[in-house]
Amino acid sequence: HRTRWTRAASRDAARPLLDEVSKHRVHLQTARASDALVQRKLEDAKDKLELLSKSQEDLRTLVPMMVPGTSAMLKSDALRQALAQLDSILGERDGIRQEIKVLTQSNTMLSGLQDTGAVDAASRLQAQFEPLRSRLAANYAAQAAVLNQIEGEAMKLQSSAPEYMRARSQMVADFDAAVTTHMTLQANFSEGVEFYTRFQDTLNKLKDRIHDFALLRNIEKDDHAQAIAGPMANMNLQGSAQQPARAYAPQNPYYQYPPPGQYYGRQP
Repeated sequence: HRTRWTRAASRDAARPLLDEVSKHRVHLQTARASDALVQRKLEDAKDKLELLSKSQEDLRTLVPMMVPGTSAMLKSDALRQALAQLDSILGERDGIRQEIKVLTQSNTMLSGLQDTGAVDAASRLQAQFEPLRSRLAANYAAQAAVLNQIEGEAMKLQSSAPEYMRARSQMVADFDAAVTTHMTLQANFSEGVEFYTRFQDTLNKLKDRIHDFALLRNIEKDDHAQAIAGPMANMNLQGSAQQPARAYAPQNPYYQYPPPGQYYGRQP
């Protein structure tokens, strides 16, 4: 019908729906990759999670016991001295901060700067705060050195601990890691359930829209075809009324060609 068929092609009319389907396909691929990651995390943490499922009696049997003749207390004079030195450094820093606060709020300092220029005021402020800044920088440097010393003494103390104490510490660390992993996986599962629940609702709504679109397109097609075929049918009826009636022979089946002298069952 050439230009009389003005109905848009389905691939063009359905473009918004196709784009939305592509967007949901990307979301589903991302969710599938996240599910695989959670599955790997679950497989890697299987042993740790089994530790959480044990009863208190079973856990007591797993805790390494103290070997007779060994001490349950670990002592390190160097570590104790380093910790005391760290407390002293922190106390000194609080004093420096208090001095900075008092100097900042001092009326004498502010009144002395009112009659000076900007350059002189900056120089005087730098001169007043420079000693405190130097003391504060030295305080932080001393803290870093003491922290390194504390770390080294703690490692020495841990290495000198009896085997059962190291085993206990390792078990506590494994149990803590199992709890953290369990909480992480539980959050991942909850997030996944929520996503797939909302995603299912979204797909159901999209399915209804696609069904409505197909139904409306079918109705539109029938209406458009009827609107085009209507004038042609009227023209055929008018032409048939002006011509004498012709005799019709029985039509051949659709899978046979008409015999010579006939076309589609009509004689000339």
